[in-house]
Amino acid sequence: MFLQILLTLLVPIIYTENEFPGVRPTVVSIGTDWNSEVWAFYTSGGLLYWTDIKRRDDIRETTKWIKLDLPSGLSTCSNPKALITIQNEVLLFIHANDGQVYYSFFNQSLSKLKWINVNSDLPFDEGILCGTGDTISVFSVGDKLQIFARSITNTSYLYTSIISGEKASLWQMIGQPAIKLLKDAAIGWNSFTQMFEAFIVANDGYLYRSWQLSMYKWSSWDKTGYYAPSSQFAPVVYGMSTNMFNGQLNLFVHGEDNMLYHIWQTTCDKVPNPWGWCTWSTWKQIGSKMPQSANLNTLSIGNNLHLGIEIFLSGLDGNLYKLWQKDRGGIWNGWQLVDAQKEYKLASLPQVIDDGSGWWCAYALDTQQNLIAIKQNRSLTLSTDTIISASSFTISWDMPEDEVTSNDWIGIFLSNASNQLYLDYAYVGGGQNPSSKAVPHGNINVTTYLPDGAYDVRYLIDKRFVAALGVSTLVKKGSEDVAWIQIFTGIFTGLQFKDVNVSTCVKDAEEIEKDFLDAFEDFEERSIYSGLQKLGVAVNVIVKAMSDCGISQNIIDRISKFVKDLIACTDKGSCVHFVIDISTEILVLYENSYEIYGDIRASINSFKIKAYEQGGVNIGRIIKACIDLPR
Repeated sequence: MFLQILLTLLVPIIYTENEFPGVRPTVVSIGTDWNSEVWAFYTSGGLLYWTDIKRRDDIRETTKWIKLDLPSGLSTCSNPKALITIQNEVLLFIHANDGQVYYSFFNQSLSKLKWINVNSDLPFDEGILCGTGDTISVFSVGDKLQIFARSITNTSYLYTSIISGEKASLWQMIGQPAIKLLKDAAIGWNSFTQMFEAFIVANDGYLYRSWQLSMYKWSSWDKTGYYAPSSQFAPVVYGMSTNMFNGQLNLFVHGEDNMLYHIWQTTCDKVPNPWGWCTWSTWKQIGSKMPQSANLNTLSIGNNLHLGIEIFLSGLDGNLYKLWQKDRGGIWNGWQLVDAQKEYKLASLPQVIDDGSGWWCAYALDTQQNLIAIKQNRSLTLSTDTIISASSFTISWDMPEDEVTSNDWIGIFLSNASNQLYLDYAYVGGGQNPSSKAVPHGNINVTTYLPDGAYDVRYLIDKRFVAALGVSTLVKKGSEDVAWIQIFTGIFTGLQFKDVNVSTCVKDAEEIEKDFLDAFEDFEERSIYSGLQKLGVAVNVIVKAMSDCGISQNIIDRISKFVKDLIACTDKGSCVHFVIDISTEILVLYENSYEIYGDIRASINSFKIKAYEQGGVNIGRIIKACIDLPR
């Protein structure tokens, strides 16, 4: 499986005096949860540096770079490349000033890196002045690594080597007859054909491509597309999910007229046609005039949550610009300044990655060599610094329109807890089920019933356990009642019963905590039918206490019908009022309409930290929503 694709460009090896050096940090995300890290590497003066930071943090302070060892007697001749292997190990690659490519496993505990020469037969000419550029690209495909490198020679060509286990193949020149790289190649992986494709701007200023025919065989170079623009710049290629005819790769080039051009695969099959595995569209001009850039590797590329492509350019003025489409195949917006970066001047090309939420994040160096994490402007605020338990407060957000979905949600967590361990939640449209429209700018009023302590409020993405933003807060004046009183009080609150003193009207209910814990244990073991049945048994205890607490018989009867539906869930055949999907995340729909497992999970998490009243509220919300459904 293709774990991580580093679609990178090769930049000019020889620089003139007025050419901006192609420094670009390389970045990998370690984990995807709230406290995951980002590791960054970059080169300066032929030396190699590393730093680590928390992904959730906006990096706006002095970066503490640590110098790393290099192969004996050598210096770097390119930006490093890093990837995470299928064994979840970080591999670091460099192109050294002897013309060869080296790699080493990397972790924070290593006192000295153990560099391995991929293979010593990569062509090299003495006396070539190498600069700071992306002369290597590295991919992990299954149990193999495939490396692409531009030769440090007077006439530079593109080569590839495959590492399988500890053995690397000889460096192989791509495309025959050979074509000299005018600028630099872009490498794309087509997940439909399971093959690589290489793209270069040749001496005539036009773009050519070569495609992999088998593991060690490549096609000859072929001129790409009708109405092709001429260019003096390196192209970029990006692999998206396939369209209905299996087209995947999108190719962009900076034209000599300072406009951006786009061509894309329209149809792919698995027949080795003379024109390749795929047919292509014609070249299309997109966007407005490009901002001025000092580098011949002008473009960086990523995508947003909706699979719209976003293209980035580091301007001559030190600002970051982007051109984007909201969804795949959508209308292109013109070049825009990325507002979140305006107060900093960039001194490098950006590395654009998915920041773990499905939203893009660009990492670059400022003029002081500090690592800057450039995200779109986003905010999450609370109407109060301290939340009073059982009192209302407002959560407000302002998010980028090209990233939000109607499935985004707000969660409340114990401070620093995993994104899976939410205690209370609501979707951005309000309520515990998503609405039909995205809400990039909005607010919700929330009343939470948590015990005293430190908590995080987080904005999470697209019905997933991935946070884009968070704010810390305190909760005070939480309930100190015993567990069964908190549970009954919470459930009655979720049902919107008012003025009920459960401590005086509820009798013989001290075992209610255990009843719910029995149900929760089954849910956590993915025994959903048994969990629903036991949940019905626990709720039935609540129902029996309602008469003594003055609840109307009509409401009791409606809840009793819901309880009967729960208790009937001995197996799939008898659980007729529920639709259950456990293929990935658990989904439980009541009457094929209302999803209840979100609140069940919140209750499970709440009980684990003894937030019994909040857990009860979550259960009460389920009951209230389900009995209000039309039958």
